[in-house]
Amino acid sequence: MGITCELYALRPTECERLLADPRWAARLLIGNRSAARILRLEKEWHGLHFLLTGSHWGGDAPLNFVIHGGQPLVAGHGDDPPRLLRLEEVQRLDLAPQAISDETFWSRFDRARMQELEIYPSIWDEPEAELRKGFLETFHDVKRFIHEANLGGLALLVSLGDGGQVSMLLSPSEPDEPFDPADPHSPLHFLGSPIGLGGLAVLGVCYWRYRRFTR
Repeated sequence: MGITCELYALRPTECERLLADPRWAARLLIGNRSAARILRLEKEWHGLHFLLTGSHWGGDAPLNFVIHGGQPLVAGHGDDPPRLLRLEEVQRLDLAPQAISDETFWSRFDRARMQELEIYPSIWDEPEAELRKGFLETFHDVKRFIHEANLGGLALLVSLGDGGQVSMLLSPSEPDEPFDPADPHSPLHFLGSPIGLGGLAVLGVCYWRYRRFTR
């Protein structure tokens, strides 16, 4: 499957719900497939980032939005969670790529450098004319999508990864809490109950017989 990127255009009410409950974003990542409100960059996201910023993983805002833009919805997670670009960020982002011509965009193409930096995916040995055509189409799609989101007063959700963002949102990592023996659902409470103690006794007898007959 590989690492892919998708952009979602969100209404203000959807942004409020995301900020109140980030797990709700999983519904968007799983079920929202409206062509008018989603742009799939597929595996071209890293090449697009390099051509916009001239950088492997860095670059200046707002053109580094694919990798760094927006507010992470799951703070402190080791993976790359979906990120929310609010309305004011979309407004700034809309202006930046509009000022970049096709010639300026493609002037950063450097086959040897992109191979050296291992810009994803490994397609840089393909004919330059084909690469140029494909990435210019993606560049135009991105500019149009962001511009229409800005005109419509929409925010953007950036999803970058291999699909793990959904499970991350549905089950965000939290520190383990110690068992409370007084909690009736706690394993310690069960082991201290008559049923639990009886079960331990049966296991003890079975183990004793096993050791006796296998010597």
